[in-house]
Amino acid sequence: MSARQTRIITLSGLICILLLGNVWSSPLWAAFLTGQKAALVLGQPDFVSNDIVDNQKRIDMPNGIAIDPVSKKVFVTDISYRRVLRFGSIDSLTNGASAEAVLGQPDFHTADAKTTANGMILPTGLAFSSNGTLWVADYYNHRVLRFDNAATKPNGASADGVLGQAGFFTATSGTTQNRMSYPTDLTIDSNGTLWVVDQGNHRVLRFNNPTTKENGANADGVLGQMNFTSKTTGTTRNTFELPSGVAVDSKGTLWVADNGNARVLRFDAAANKANGANADAVLGQPNFTSDTPNASQNGMVDPQGITVDSSGRLWVADTKIHRVLRFDNAASKPNGANADGVLGQPNFTSTTENISQTGFNGPWGLAIDQNGALWVTDSGNRRALRFNNLSAQTITFLPLANRHYGDGPFMVAANASSGLPVTFSSATPTVCTVSGNTVTLKAIGTCTITASQAGDNLTYLAAPNVQQSFIVQPPNVLLPFVVR
Repeated sequence: MSARQTRIITLSGLICILLLGNVWSSPLWAAFLTGQKAALVLGQPDFVSNDIVDNQKRIDMPNGIAIDPVSKKVFVTDISYRRVLRFGSIDSLTNGASAEAVLGQPDFHTADAKTTANGMILPTGLAFSSNGTLWVADYYNHRVLRFDNAATKPNGASADGVLGQAGFFTATSGTTQNRMSYPTDLTIDSNGTLWVVDQGNHRVLRFNNPTTKENGANADGVLGQMNFTSKTTGTTRNTFELPSGVAVDSKGTLWVADNGNARVLRFDAAANKANGANADAVLGQPNFTSDTPNASQNGMVDPQGITVDSSGRLWVADTKIHRVLRFDNAASKPNGANADGVLGQPNFTSTTENISQTGFNGPWGLAIDQNGALWVTDSGNRRALRFNNLSAQTITFLPLANRHYGDGPFMVAANASSGLPVTFSSATPTVCTVSGNTVTLKAIGTCTITASQAGDNLTYLAAPNVQQSFIVQPPNVLLPFVVR
């Protein structure tokens, strides 16, 4: 196996194999900000640690991630321990939570490499069918494993099916209709069609109705190659070079991270395309024949895991430069369009690795949960992070009564629907000033007070400002009372 086929990279002294990505839906009102803070971490007790030793909490080299649509449980591949960890429901998790079960190993302390129904050698990408069936790309075994009702499987349970091999005890790579060569990632569309990134063969395979297929069944279609027996590479509209990630949206638009060409290709109505069909658009490059890595707003260096939500927002893990790019309404973007946001970096040109609440060290796997949150496996920091979709908030600021010049300072109050504190400022400082929530009158005229809530970059967006104005009238002068 060549270095190009394995596509091994080094991140901070760790040898990591590429993988990844998963798909789920996101509420239409989901919103994210550049440089946003993560809201939850798995694999570490907090956002600055990288040394947890408890094997039931530890994710030594996390890569693929997926959320079960039935139980809402979180599944993460740990390639160092050759296992898939199952964590609790997204609504019950806390920082550093323990995994509740493991697949691929009999317990949390074993890390055996096996070619069996209950073993794995290098699990990478994960995906779920709508009924809770888990699919696992087992890279070095050249196969995809199927686990029915994965949310209730006991530790070390056997897989229920396999694709890429005729049975559970062979690991033969091949370039045929029923063989694979180093599969890295997979995804399921709304019709239940399974798409598999067959990286060593520079192609993406399509399996219709995969849950009903026999072990070792033939694929039904292929992209990146004109047939099932070729494995050419290229920088064209219908070829790949070491594809790594795959995602599909609710309309059947397929996205493929074409890592060797530093780009992401879009295939509209992909399930209806003929073998070897052309892509419909490209991101990360200005056209279909360029392959220049570029750390910029419209470029990519190392696209790996990808995912897309129900609002059409595409996320791309740009692994080597420690960032995740966001493309809003991605299916309508022209070739080489700019990204709309970035996580892990403060801007589109910085490339610094970081262990913090806002930083990454080799982000790879991506998934969207039922609450619209984005999950990212941060491989070099040995953790998985959740970024909440930021909710809107509003401010209630009641009208203010008119005052007379000469009246003493007074306090104002307002409430944000988030419960976060509201701040005040004066839009008319020559007439009135504000310190904290205390207003001081300076002159006769109209005083306008602005109530603001900036958001917390964690759960809530900034609220729209609300202003209230009142008249500062001339002083109240009492005329002397004269008896006539």
